[in-house]
Amino acid sequence: MVAAAAAILVLRRYSASSAFIVGAGALVAGLLGVLAGANVASPSLLLASSALAGIGFGAAYLGVLGSIASLAEGDQADLPFL
Repeated sequence: MVAAAAAILVLRRYSASSAFIVGAGALVAGLLGVLAGANVASPSLLLASSALAGIGFGAAYLGVLGSIASLAEGDQADLPFL
Protein backbone atom coordinates (compact mmCIF):
# COMPACT_ATOMS: atom_id res chain seq x y z
CA MET A 1 0.00 0.00 0.00
CA VAL A 2 2.83 2.40 0.79
CA ALA A 3 4.52 1.68 -2.54
CA ALA A 4 1.28 2.31 -4.46
CA ALA A 5 0.67 5.57 -2.62
CA ALA A 6 4.24 6.69 -3.28
CA ALA A 7 3.88 5.91 -6.99
CA ILE A 8 0.68 7.96 -7.15
CA LEU A 9 2.35 10.92 -5.46
CA VAL A 10 5.35 10.79 -7.78
CA LEU A 11 3.47 10.21 -11.04
CA ARG A 12 0.50 12.52 -10.53
CA ARG A 13 2.03 15.29 -12.63
CA TYR A 14 2.47 13.00 -15.67
CA SER A 15 -0.19 12.27 -18.25
CA ALA A 16 -2.62 9.44 -17.65
CA SER A 17 -1.29 7.37 -20.53
CA SER A 18 2.31 7.74 -19.33
CA ALA A 19 1.38 6.70 -15.81
CA PHE A 20 -0.52 3.69 -17.14
CA ILE A 21 2.35 2.54 -19.36
CA VAL A 22 4.90 2.86 -16.55
CA GLY A 23 2.51 1.19 -14.11
CA ALA A 24 1.69 -1.72 -16.38
CA GLY A 25 5.36 -2.42 -16.99
CA ALA A 26 6.24 -2.24 -13.30
CA LEU A 27 3.26 -4.40 -12.37
CA VAL A 28 4.22 -7.14 -14.82
CA ALA A 29 7.87 -7.01 -13.76
CA GLY A 30 6.88 -7.16 -10.10
CA LEU A 31 4.56 -10.11 -10.60
CA LEU A 32 7.23 -12.01 -12.53
CA GLY A 33 9.66 -11.25 -9.72
CA VAL A 34 7.20 -12.55 -7.14
CA LEU A 35 6.84 -15.78 -9.09
CA ALA A 36 10.60 -16.12 -9.40
CA GLY A 37 11.11 -15.36 -5.71
CA ALA A 38 8.57 -17.98 -4.74
CA ASN A 39 10.18 -20.49 -7.07
CA VAL A 40 13.69 -20.04 -5.64
CA ALA A 41 12.43 -19.42 -2.06
CA SER A 42 14.08 -16.01 -1.77
CA PRO A 43 12.41 -13.76 0.81
CA SER A 44 14.36 -10.70 -0.29
CA LEU A 45 13.31 -11.15 -3.92
CA LEU A 46 9.71 -11.63 -2.83
CA LEU A 47 9.77 -8.45 -0.77
CA ALA A 48 11.43 -6.33 -3.45
CA SER A 49 9.16 -7.70 -6.17
CA SER A 50 6.07 -7.08 -4.04
CA ALA A 51 7.11 -3.46 -3.64
CA LEU A 52 7.66 -3.15 -7.39
CA ALA A 53 4.24 -4.69 -8.06
CA GLY A 54 2.71 -2.21 -5.61
CA ILE A 55 4.36 0.68 -7.42
CA GLY A 56 3.03 -0.68 -10.69
CA PHE A 57 -0.48 -1.09 -9.31
CA GLY A 58 -0.56 2.46 -7.98
CA ALA A 59 0.74 3.95 -11.21
CA ALA A 60 -1.62 1.89 -13.37
CA TYR A 61 -4.58 2.82 -11.17
CA LEU A 62 -3.67 6.49 -11.45
CA GLY A 63 -3.43 6.22 -15.23
CA VAL A 64 -6.74 4.42 -15.65
CA LEU A 65 -8.55 6.76 -13.28
CA GLY A 66 -7.14 9.75 -15.13
CA SER A 67 -8.29 8.32 -18.45
CA ILE A 68 -11.80 7.70 -17.17
CA ALA A 69 -12.07 11.08 -15.47
CA SER A 70 -11.16 12.88 -18.69
CA LEU A 71 -14.18 11.28 -20.39
CA ALA A 72 -16.67 12.77 -17.94
CA GLU A 73 -18.95 15.56 -19.09
CA GLY A 74 -18.66 19.00 -17.54
CA ASP A 75 -21.52 18.57 -15.09
CA GLN A 76 -20.31 15.11 -14.04
CA ALA A 77 -16.62 15.90 -13.63
CA ASP A 78 -16.99 17.18 -10.06
CA LEU A 79 -18.98 14.21 -8.75
CA PRO A 80 -17.12 11.96 -6.30
CA PHE A 81 -16.24 8.45 -7.39
CA LEU A 82 -18.44 5.78 -5.82
